[in-house]
Amino acid sequence: MTCLWISGWGIPPRWFESQVRRCFTDGTHRVVIPGTESEVLEPHHGFDRLGGFSLGAMVLLRAEGRSTSGRPTGLLAPFFAFPAEKNLGGRVRLAQLRVLRRWLERDPLGALEDFYRRAGLDDLRGRTELPYDRELLLQGIDLLVDGAARVGLPPGSVALAGETDALVDPIRLREHCPEIEVIKNTGHHPLPLLRALAKRWEATHWPADS
Repeated sequence: MTCLWISGWGIPPRWFESQVRRCFTDGTHRVVIPGTESEVLEPHHGFDRLGGFSLGAMVLLRAEGRSTSGRPTGLLAPFFAFPAEKNLGGRVRLAQLRVLRRWLERDPLGALEDFYRRAGLDDLRGRTELPYDRELLLQGIDLLVDGAARVGLPPGSVALAGETDALVDPIRLREHCPEIEVIKNTGHHPLPLLRALAKRWEATHWPADS
């Protein structure tokens, strides 16, 4: 199995890969940061499966909406649009996102520290370097503000949301897509969602697996 993972906003790729490898001990895994769907997916056709976490899940949904890959897809903490005002799965209000963007411009480490705290990503707190380039972080916030995916899940996808996620509203998501599974006693941290995805994928065989 070879898998391409699109991580979430502000998530260090190496850290996310370490979470993936705790749940998927076999196969080849590559993690990329969330960008536009063409930047992320078009150069990487040689993968058996695709996975996206949070903003990465929305990027994957947008890509699948343009042209379905036909590959098994894992969507972790997904949303169809992030601002709470759009009622498409995100909990964070536009005003908060704009404050975060201004904070990131003047004090990026402080802004990320606050984000990790609010998201329940405590093992990322206290970092002394950015997870990736600040300009890409700013572009990611712009995508959170303005980006949206078509409501619905692509064929062959598994979508999982945490019951207690501070950033994603599982009740609202299930109103749009009842097939989205809610994982009890789980927040925004990717590890429990990855564990649940590994079980779902293990129970299903696809001929493309290698």
